[in-house]
Amino acid sequence: MLFLDDRYYEAIKKLHLIADYGTAEKVPGELRLNTNFLQAFGEGFLLLIINHLILRLRYAKNHIRPGFISGVFLVGYGIVRFLAEYLKALPDYEIRGPLSVSQWVMIGFICAGILLVRRTKKQHELPASY
Repeated sequence: MLFLDDRYYEAIKKLHLIADYGTAEKVPGELRLNTNFLQAFGEGFLLLIINHLILRLRYAKNHIRPGFISGVFLVGYGIVRFLAEYLKALPDYEIRGPLSVSQWVMIGFICAGILLVRRTKKQHELPASY
């Protein structure tokens, strides 16, 4: 990421959204995003909101699909981690073909989540006590 104006660089650095991994000396102005913050937001807050909305809608209609929320979480988690890997500075031994090792694993998470969502077609009515 290149910053042409030092004001933006200093403001973002104070928020700890960027990190200098020693590449700035080799390539002036090159800094990487701090992916820990982005992953925490995506894997934590964003998936919490999405799953909460799905649960509220399902329980409001008095229908539940066992495994559906787990499948949605796996798909969302896999997508967030897969995309975050593009922003990381990875060593060469982490790359396997066109993707990193973590991205290959996340493809498995996404597939497992899709399988869970597809297998939960039967809707079960909740007991009246809920």
